[in-house]
Amino acid sequence: MIHYTLTVGGPDLVEDARPGLEVATKRYRVFDGDFFEAVSPEGTWAIAGISVADPIAGRRFSVDGDRLAVVNGPALAGIAPDDSLADHLLGQFVRGGSAAVSGCLGGSWNFVGRAPGGGVRAFTDFSGHSPLYWGERDGLTVIGNRSRVASEALGYGGWDLRALSWLCGQNVRGDAVPARGIRLLRPGIELHVPEGATQPEFSRSPEWIYSDPEAAERRENLTSAEWDDVTESLIANFRALGAIDFGMLLRLSGGKDSRLVLALALAAGLGDGLQTVTSGPHDSPEVECATEVARVAGVDHRRMGPPARPADEASAIQAPPSFDSPAVWRRLRQHAYRYEGLVSPWDGMNDRLKVTTMSFTGFGGEIYKRGADKRLHSADLVPSTFTSKVINALDPGGVRRPDIVEYQRRAVVDWVEESLDTSPFDSLAEKWFLDFRLPHWNGPMAQSKPGHIVLAPLSDSFAARKQLELTASARSDERLIYEVMSRVAPELTALPFMGDTWPQAIRDSSPLALAAEPFPATRKPTRFSLLSWQNEIVAQEGPKVIDLFEQAAAETDFGLVFDVDVLRHAVRTHDELKRPQFRQIISCIGAATSLLGASEQVVDHCT
Repeated sequence: MIHYTLTVGGPDLVEDARPGLEVATKRYRVFDGDFFEAVSPEGTWAIAGISVADPIAGRRFSVDGDRLAVVNGPALAGIAPDDSLADHLLGQFVRGGSAAVSGCLGGSWNFVGRAPGGGVRAFTDFSGHSPLYWGERDGLTVIGNRSRVASEALGYGGWDLRALSWLCGQNVRGDAVPARGIRLLRPGIELHVPEGATQPEFSRSPEWIYSDPEAAERRENLTSAEWDDVTESLIANFRALGAIDFGMLLRLSGGKDSRLVLALALAAGLGDGLQTVTSGPHDSPEVECATEVARVAGVDHRRMGPPARPADEASAIQAPPSFDSPAVWRRLRQHAYRYEGLVSPWDGMNDRLKVTTMSFTGFGGEIYKRGADKRLHSADLVPSTFTSKVINALDPGGVRRPDIVEYQRRAVVDWVEESLDTSPFDSLAEKWFLDFRLPHWNGPMAQSKPGHIVLAPLSDSFAARKQLELTASARSDERLIYEVMSRVAPELTALPFMGDTWPQAIRDSSPLALAAEPFPATRKPTRFSLLSWQNEIVAQEGPKVIDLFEQAAAETDFGLVFDVDVLRHAVRTHDELKRPQFRQIISCIGAATSLLGASEQVVDHCT
């Protein structure tokens, strides 16, 4: 994989920025690899980055004179891994522009290219799961996939307090990111710096999936032939997995998304040697459900988790393992470094990676469920209630200062108004999810752990566009998931899901016998929650947490964003807190750590 940053501007500006770009690239790296640098013959662009060989692409960076192509992410192109993906895309881009790049890639990716006479163009796949960031200052434009490097390259550095304030609601929203002076390049938008220009321009990229508001026509269903086309498009992504010569695991859960992935993998001929795994203890109902799915599908399955059933079943109900305070605090500091203030430390916690792993899962299936927030699926939503539902979820503990509350409210209102100018209202749930949830949450967790490659074969712009031709109710009914699964693995549609069923509309119209009840699990988990450390750091380390907040308020502008009195009271009364409030406190720990400059570099050594 690769981390890279491109500077574009006049030769003097580019040359002045190069030393700082190299320093920042190395300072904020998250994996050991080969440093590279290249400058155009005219000096109007320079690129620097760190790359490491991976099983997907022979090379991810290609320069030929003033021509450039760089690509990152678990892209699916169907070419042999020892071939250069970057060389392949450079040829496509020079001949056919951005549309040619989009047309030959599946999965998740970002791309920056330069062709003679056409300037620089940058965009991502429609999901934004491999995000790009950009900034501009005094005629110099910077584009890259490590936001702090981009900020340093422009001479900003430091943190954007308002962008950091979103962490109290799980993940960042909006275009601004915590690295000061830098913005997200939204999915579906292409950045273009024309030849000889000093300012970036923006337009819809080939990955734009939304219809115009006035042209929107919705249907309750597609034709059978259209569903066949959607199915074939998704299968093509899975066939591309066959070109990757590396052991992969399919992470199978008890839900619809990973089961759809399994069905498509089998349809693409990947069944031989396919290994499915499910994480959980011996008594996990989800493991039980996934095991049955694998049995019916005829593929190998194993559980990942504690190795054996406790000799004394009652011992599984005991208190959690002893809390390792130094280790948890260190991981929190490393988290603040790895994820650049974009992700709550509640999520994505991991130790240093030493071995490259590759897996694929149901990631992206929410695209075909109208996003992850079911509160935004209601049939009676209007723009004002859409906005209020989003805003009401941002601060369950009331930790924001009043001006931050107003800033976030205004930001959501502006986004809704802007989105209604470019896409139908009933697409807003998907657009909110794709604009900010995937790029600002899943994206940093994926790109900041380059050795842990999670393929996203459900990410398919053709399927997403066809999905948006359906009515909101048909999309909420997960019509696409049913239609595709029933075509490629009807035997899997009949098995019950863990805690879920096919909607009534699907059951009523299906010729197949579909389960009307969730999976009848016989196992009941008794082990203490695996998320217990998140409660324990507040319960056992309360005085240290309060000291951190007070130090941040005294030495930084932390107190201008978060109400330290409210946070202090929440920590002291932790027995009364619910899960979202625990998450908020830990998010504020991450924000305080970043503002204090107390993050700790973590560098993976992937082989």
